[in-house]
Amino acid sequence: MKINKISGNYANDIVLTWELGDFSAQQLDFISNHSKNLFKDGSKQMCVLNIFQLEKIAQEIPAFATTFNNERIIWSGKNFNFDLTTSPIIYAIFNLSPESFFTHESDDVNTVLKSVEESLANGAKVIELGGKSTKPNYDSSAITPEVEWNRVKKFLVPIKKNFPDSIVAVDTYNLEVMKRSLDYGADILNDITGFQEEAKIQLLKTQHPAVLPMFNDREVKYRDPIKSMVSFFDKLVSKMESIGIPRESILLDPGIGYSHNSSSKEDVAKLASYKELSQLGCPLLTAISRKSFMGKQFPNAGSLEMTLLSELRTIQNGSRVLRVHDIKETKDLINFVGLTI
Repeated sequence: MKINKISGNYANDIVLTWELGDFSAQQLDFISNHSKNLFKDGSKQMCVLNIFQLEKIAQEIPAFATTFNNERIIWSGKNFNFDLTTSPIIYAIFNLSPESFFTHESDDVNTVLKSVEESLANGAKVIELGGKSTKPNYDSSAITPEVEWNRVKKFLVPIKKNFPDSIVAVDTYNLEVMKRSLDYGADILNDITGFQEEAKIQLLKTQHPAVLPMFNDREVKYRDPIKSMVSFFDKLVSKMESIGIPRESILLDPGIGYSHNSSSKEDVAKLASYKELSQLGCPLLTAISRKSFMGKQFPNAGSLEMTLLSELRTIQNGSRVLRVHDIKETKDLINFVGLTI
């Protein structure tokens, strides 16, 4: 028997077809109970389902296993490999900058190490250190690369020493901080400017870290921001592949909260863009934790509640990495997804 995919991917409805008679009545009942639609089309049987449903069917009916495996989405780096296909993960934010919009971490190393330990115990898979705020309308020129690096180094070194298996990202758009972070063991570089400088590309070509580029149109107005974003990532991913960084090492961030003139309307459009981005074949990040656009769009709702609801929406549309401040609450959300989708 042969199962053919007509359309779809892990982030969209998948349409499968096979010959009538390939499966028993009992198997068809199981498929029907775990898909959105099962119907006949001439001599063919067809079904429409999402990736979570396909996984359940593949576990029960081995003929579907190959189809499921072909839809897997992986996020990997030198020291990690996450199968994100049906398993969202937590990416924990540690703000080391006092000027950050969200409460920054303690300056005491032992206090931060305890917080890292708790985050890992509560399910965080990645710890991100940020030494310079990028909040809207903030003049960060006073924060020199040296100041930023000293903030990061103070915690990067002891975290790697005390938690040698931990995966650590550094949030920076400064080339020198990127270089030093990699020298001191950082696994992932997060650049809100999308690695647009040639010197950064040369660094990536030499070091081959996992990367997190963001689409940032805060200073640029596009006629069609979503189309421009997809085009931006398409070109960037191709360039990164040409220097030896595979798609599974490129985590894409649509830049919610970094829209032109802080447009909450555009941020909502980005929130709905994950299905389009999934066509690029890279893992996708949701980074909306307590961002101000939700307060503008939904003034009567709490920021944590709207964060969790929005994250659920993006998971349904293909995002699998949740960059958050609230670890325990996000873990509950992921457990909820596992029970309901």
